[in-house]
Amino acid sequence: MTSKDEILAKIDEIAGELAHARESLLKGELVPIENINARIDDQCAAILEIDPDDAITIKPALDELLLNLKTFSEEIDYVQNKVKEILAEQDKQRKDSGTPESE
Repeated sequence: MTSKDEILAKIDEIAGELAHARESLLKGELVPIENINARIDDQCAAILEIDPDDAITIKPALDELLLNLKTFSEEIDYVQNKVKEILAEQDKQRKDSGTPESE
């Protein structure tokens, strides 16, 4: 059985990877986070196996992780929308100037 401290350490590890990915995204870099859903699922399953009093103390860490995941998702959406805007503007400028798309 996994201990509360081990679960918190794994959640903290995932949170660290997420923070690094968020910082990298703001710099225009992509950092993959491997198997994040499965890793979170594993920790949630481990929480179900520990003492309920210990499990409740993990909730704030999970809440923070969830908030960071939601924020990251919003940041990804923002970047994707900005890229679409930039590409659309470039396409418009190309069409207005008569430049072929292959250039």
